[in-house]
Amino acid sequence: MKRSKIVTMHSLLLVLFCTPSPGCSLFESKTEKAERFFQSGLAALEADKLDEAEIHFQNALQKNPYHAKAHHRMGILYIQKKQLYLAVRELNTAVKQDPALYDAKQALIQLSYQTRGFERAISLCEDFTRNKGNDLGVLTIWGDSLLNLKRGTEAVQVLRKAVEAFPNDPSARIYMAKALLSEKQKDEATRMMENAARLRHEDISIRIALARFYETITDQKAAEDAYSGIRSDFSKDPTAHHVMAQYYLRRGRLDEAQGVLSHAFSLNLQDSRFHRTLAQIHHFRNDFGGALRSFQSAVSESEGLEQRENLLYLADYYTFLRNRPMAISTYERILEKWPGLLLAELRMVELLIAENKDEQAMAIAEKVIAGHAENPYGHLLRGLLHVKGNNIPEARKEFDIARNLAPDLAESHYYYGLTFLNEGDYRISLSEISTALDKDPASWAGRLALAYIYFKTGKAGSSLEILDKILGERPENLQARLLRGSVHQRLGNHERASADFGFALERDSDLPEAEKLRMRLADTYQSLGKPDKALDQLSMLMNSGDTYRPLERMVRIHMGMGDYGKALDLCNTHLEKDPGNTGIALLKSEVLIRHGSFENAKEYISGLLEKNPRAYFLMGKLNQKHGRLEDSIAIFQAYNQRTPKNIEGFIELANTHQFMGKLDKAAETYEEFLKLHGFSASIGNDLAYLYAESGRNLDRALELANQARKAMPDSPGIADTLGWVHVKRKGPVLALKYLEEAARAQPDSPLILYHLGVAEFEGNHFTGARKRLQEAIRIGLVEKEKNSAAAMLAKILSFESAVKQAEELRRRGELEKAIQVCEELLGKAGFHPKGALLLARLYADTGKKLDRALEIAEKCFSHDPNDPDSADSLGWVYLKRGSALLAKKHFDEAIRLDPKKPLFHYHLGIVLNDQKDFSEARKAFRKAVDLGLDGKQAEHAIKMLERKGDGA
Repeated sequence: MKRSKIVTMHSLLLVLFCTPSPGCSLFESKTEKAERFFQSGLAALEADKLDEAEIHFQNALQKNPYHAKAHHRMGILYIQKKQLYLAVRELNTAVKQDPALYDAKQALIQLSYQTRGFERAISLCEDFTRNKGNDLGVLTIWGDSLLNLKRGTEAVQVLRKAVEAFPNDPSARIYMAKALLSEKQKDEATRMMENAARLRHEDISIRIALARFYETITDQKAAEDAYSGIRSDFSKDPTAHHVMAQYYLRRGRLDEAQGVLSHAFSLNLQDSRFHRTLAQIHHFRNDFGGALRSFQSAVSESEGLEQRENLLYLADYYTFLRNRPMAISTYERILEKWPGLLLAELRMVELLIAENKDEQAMAIAEKVIAGHAENPYGHLLRGLLHVKGNNIPEARKEFDIARNLAPDLAESHYYYGLTFLNEGDYRISLSEISTALDKDPASWAGRLALAYIYFKTGKAGSSLEILDKILGERPENLQARLLRGSVHQRLGNHERASADFGFALERDSDLPEAEKLRMRLADTYQSLGKPDKALDQLSMLMNSGDTYRPLERMVRIHMGMGDYGKALDLCNTHLEKDPGNTGIALLKSEVLIRHGSFENAKEYISGLLEKNPRAYFLMGKLNQKHGRLEDSIAIFQAYNQRTPKNIEGFIELANTHQFMGKLDKAAETYEEFLKLHGFSASIGNDLAYLYAESGRNLDRALELANQARKAMPDSPGIADTLGWVHVKRKGPVLALKYLEEAARAQPDSPLILYHLGVAEFEGNHFTGARKRLQEAIRIGLVEKEKNSAAAMLAKILSFESAVKQAEELRRRGELEKAIQVCEELLGKAGFHPKGALLLARLYADTGKKLDRALEIAEKCFSHDPNDPDSADSLGWVYLKRGSALLAKKHFDEAIRLDPKKPLFHYHLGIVLNDQKDFSEARKAFRKAVDLGLDGKQAEHAIKMLERKGDGA
């Protein structure tokens, strides 16, 4: 081919390729393509082809992710499809990309308000109004969002602007009335609401709003008159009769409500809401069958979206009646007619979970998530299904997704927090459950979970306070009842514990935990000194599968009562039925050890040695009881060889060594167990305590106590050991932390209170130490610790006597003698907060040794930065040293910590006067006098207030 022909052909091809086809261009930019898709989407919207429009808008955004108008339209589409979280995302993007896109901003304001994103709504409203001026819808959303955040004063200001800008629109006044009411301005709110109704008297919705307002302010006569007026003026409107009937229903006037409906039916008015109201009337009369028939009538007499709403009511009522199969069937009917209705799908999943049809539930949940990935509820339900399948990591992932999708949704935080509860990670659980309650303070499930966390973390008082409130609202809630019983039991409120446990068993004797509950109730009765009632509860369990546990408890109760004959009879009776039961035989051995001759018990136990290794343990206990400690050691060693994994043998062997004063041997026994079997929390705790008591191997003691704490974080005994180890290591801060926790969990343990008292004594918290040590002695501290406590108390009382002596000397003006007494006190105590504070003030008062005064005052403030007296004393010393700024700083801090103490305001007045801030000084002196300043200081403050010109 000739070159000229080739060139001609090439040119022709170029022309052909470059000639645009209809609706397309080879060299069309991505921006132009995006705009073309966007315009096609608008055309599809005009034709009401929503799915087609969605595809076009998605294509537009694929070509140009910064097409703000396409994001806006996608957001509106998602609103129409009830995919609100996706809508929020798209509208947020639109507004971010084009802040001048006010249609998108308005839609986002409305959507943020609907999804309870009130902070976001307020921010958008402020921006919109600043740039576009007043818009009634924007102003009312702004005001109501402020109201929802309890910012009533601001809401009134915004809504007043709406009323002024739109004086002829009643909606502005309706919102304003609501805001005024929140600010306790009832009369003005009433006038505002009545003015709104006068503006549009012919509008039934405004008249209804006025009637409901009267209900809100509990003016029932005005409310009834208003509803009657509506019914009279709008007699042919079904809504007028419906709202009248609903009013009577809310007031509990069921016959009158039914009379209104009957009259409406006689006027040939038809409205499915009548049947729904009639269903409520039947329900309140406990005529559940009649209620169900009325809900069914509402469905049969409606169509379209109204019928869909009635079907949802019907399905919910089936759920209330616990007829889950019919509820599921009704939701299936809804989904058949309205495929993909999200609310129905979500309810279906909940019901299928309740029916243990987890595979079906998971299939629908997966479908929901596939179609509505941004909806948190689908993820919550899938998470619950993972919980049922014991797949906690996957459940946690789902709840975390829901948390991120909807940070304001209480349930997402609640369920996420619950996943950490069984793992004992109460820190994360507490944070998440608290967040859930911030979002939904009325949630009883959230409050119950919080009460459980407080119970498990030693805050029984806080737990009890929450449970009392829950049961005040829901007295039949057995979960709360059982937990409260456990809390009372821990606090030693045995009467109340027995009442709660008894209530739960009376309501449902087939509770899954009934057997365990009767055992706990028996324990409670025993603690109350009611062994007969305890025995009654245990006897009810003797026909259950496991009879040994109640039998053992009954035998021990009889032994505790000193009735060894009955204890032996019980054992013998059951041994006759089951002669080969070595467990009961061993129980009988314990009775013989407690009551009977050494020889008889030895003979009986010897016959069991070959049958059950535990007989060796009991033989060791027998020898231990009768003072044959060397024999006891040999037998416990034999027991440990036969059952090397049994902790109790090692514990008793160690205890026997301790009885004999062989502490090294006791420690070796524990270490041997740990070497053979790895770490055990109980053995590790006992060994740590042994080391702490002996004052040696304290690093090893701390290591063991920390390991035990990690294994059993809720054990008050381990917290006590860990605290005691820190006492011995001279670490009072950590010692106080753990010992206070142990004392909260076991406030009636004399040993724990003693340990806490020692920690407070060594940390120079003498007031607290005195209270703890006195209480420990009162409730039965044993001899060795009792003597130690008495010696510490004697020192504390002598320190307090010295402080009182110095205060009296200061009052009499004998400052030098007072200083001498305080210095002697500090010489004996090392550091005494009250004595040191007094000494710092004395040196400041005399103007002597101000460096020494500053050193002492700083030490006091460092010892307890939350003590207002320490802050004030440090300020006083700084003032005497001429450091006015530092003085004022500490006086301010003292007032912050205790604003009602007149002396602090007086001192502040002095320093402000020195700084020539006379106006503020006068305020401080006035405050001091008003709070009750007395003596010479009051005279001086009044004199300063009476000065003219310069000066206070």
